This record gives sequence, C-alpha cells and structure tokens, in this order.
Amino acid sequence: NKFRNDKSRSILRQALFTEEGVNVRPEVFNEKTVEELRSMGDTSFSQNYLLIPYAGQWIIKRHHIHYTTKKIKYEKIILGVDPSISTKTISDPFAIVVSWQRGEKVDILEAHQLIGEQKAKERALDFVENLYYKTECNLIHFENVSAFDYLAQDLKKRGLAVQTMTPSKDKVTRLREIESYIQDGTISFVMNGKGVDELISQILLFPNSQHDDLVDAFVLASMKKKKAFFIF
Repeated sequence: NKFRNDKSRSILRQALFTEEGVNVRPEVFNEKTVEELRSMGDTSFSQNYLLIPYAGQWIIKRHHIHYTTKKIKYEKIILGVDPSISTKTISDPFAIVVSWQRGEKVDILEAHQLIGEQKAKERALDFVENLYYKTECNLIHFENVSAFDYLAQDLKKRGLAVQTMTPSKDKVTRLREIESYIQDGTISFVMNGKGVDELISQILLFPNSQHDDLVDAFVLASMKKKKAFFIF
C-alpha cells in the first residue's frame, strides 16, 4: 500500500519456486521450512507459496450461518489464535477468535484482527492477555507455526493457559471437517458480536478471499477435542 502509487517502484507477486523448480528464497525458506509448509497440505501450499488459486467453489453459504444471542451459562471459553507479528501493512493480520462452549454447542462471541503496529510483539501479546482475562478464558488454542513458537511460550510465561496446535491438513480440509456443524447450528455466531460480521464475510468468501486469517482462528476456537487435522 505504501508504494502502490509510487511510479519509481514496481510491485509483483513472486511464487516461491520457478517453473523449473528453483527456490527463489532459499536463505529464508530452507528445505526444513518448505517441508513444514508442504505438510499443511497441497491446496494450502499451492495457494500461498506457488500462487496457484484454489479452483473449487465456496464452502459455506450465507443460508448455512446460524445466529444466536449471548448466553449467561457456559462451560468454557476458548481463544483461537493465528499469529503474525510482521508490522508491514500488507502482511497477514494477527487473528483472534473467541468461542463460548456449552455442551455440544459452540457460540462465536468475538473476532479480532491486529494489523500494522498493533502486531508488534509486546502489543500483540498484551492484547491477547487482556482479552484472556476480559473474557475469563479457560484455554488458548494457539496455532503452532515454527516461526512463532516463542510467542506461545511467552504467553505461558505470563501465566496463561496455552495449548499449541500444529495443523496436519490444509485449510480447506480443516473448514470442511466442521462444515456440518456450521450448517446444523452446532456452531452459531453471536449477533452483533464484535468483529463477527468480518469473520462471517471471510468464511463466506473462503477459500477464494485475499485474507483468511480469521477463518484459521475460527477453526482453532471451535475445537472441542482433538481432531485429525491438528496435532496437540
């Protein structure tokens, strides 16, 4: 965005590998890192690192969404966190989704995206900690990406309950595996909940939207027990 109208500069999107299979950034994406990225699934890797768009249809339709009102009784509150701390405006947001779980039901209470300087390490951690105590959270489900593992450890050092979760399947599969829960209302969205409309917008556009970080955090927040697409 900063250089969008700067005629002295050109902005381009570069796939991680050339058509000949040459890694264009081996100093950053070494063999181990690439292997970890590929382990998230072919669809995810192709979209994010080969710039090959997913040709499938949207997964969740508007009529699948069920709304609810905020309840008084609950069993536990989960924060789903998809981390990112680069302060560049064009980088991925730091996404947090709050779920309220009771019995088999999951109500999505809030959704937050930290961008720009909001993602600076201490500011991001402070935001998560404040939200943890404000919502009386029971557990943080923190997506375990090797580059941000130290953030989960820092939250633990602050005395917060954190469960790191490593994705073992691509993003499309993860959402599809809870698709039926959205359709039958097992997972509902609190009407007028802070940031919930933006979350729903990303879900409806997924996987063909520019940003899907709230969707990742939503899946994490909706977890009730171990699923095949996450490794605890």
